[in-house]
Amino acid sequence: MKEIKTGLISPNGEVHSMNYYELGLYAKKICEQYINESKQNEEVFKQFSKKYHYFKPYFDFVIFKLGYKIINPFLKEDTIGYAIGNFFVTKSLKQKSGIEKYTSVSDQDLQITNYKDTSIKEGFIDPNGIGFKVNRKIEMGHAKVGELILNQLMIYESEVYEDYVRCMSDKDINCFITRIEFYMVERLGFTHMCIFDTNYGNVIYNDLFNIPWIGEFQERYKKEYPNISFLPISEEINLDLEPLNVRKIG
Repeated sequence: MKEIKTGLISPNGEVHSMNYYELGLYAKKICEQYINESKQNEEVFKQFSKKYHYFKPYFDFVIFKLGYKIINPFLKEDTIGYAIGNFFVTKSLKQKSGIEKYTSVSDQDLQITNYKDTSIKEGFIDPNGIGFKVNRKIEMGHAKVGELILNQLMIYESEVYEDYVRCMSDKDINCFITRIEFYMVERLGFTHMCIFDTNYGNVIYNDLFNIPWIGEFQERYKKEYPNISFLPISEEINLDLEPLNVRKIG
């Protein structure tokens, strides 16, 4: 993957170019300037932030409330990202039909919960035991939920950004990590869940990480869904890479 230019475009068309991992702090700076303009603005941001307890609210605020656009979101070249109503939309600049819709990363939109919640049948659980549910009713499958989570990591963490670019660029690595959801399991220690309506399915997790809740989780889920399989990835791959130690970003 070659280096892709990115940045934010203000509502009046000003382009602010930067590295991808600088977007989060730049969005925070914009929010702070907005808050300092008036008490009313401060209250608007305060009310918006109440919906965010895991992810930081800054990026979503500048997109959904202030009307900024992002250049090449998710490192997808020749795309633009912006808000339409309650959805974050990415649009290809080369293809008329290249439009994708995403939710925000608020607690409610990503249905954020924890590993003890056995209603999570499709989604991810992070190494700290925080769960994110897939919502297929609005076409928010594993890939899109994964993109939103990974994006929040990459706009703040240069280490994650550089590792992701490396893994997507190196053919020897890329043959194992072919999709974002696999990258999240193998490099970031997320657990990938896919349990069907028949209560069959798989839970893929990275046993190379120290996941203190995994034993209790397996016991709880085996009791609820006795036909599911738990698949530790060390039995599937053997990459000569040290797993990343991702800090909690909420």
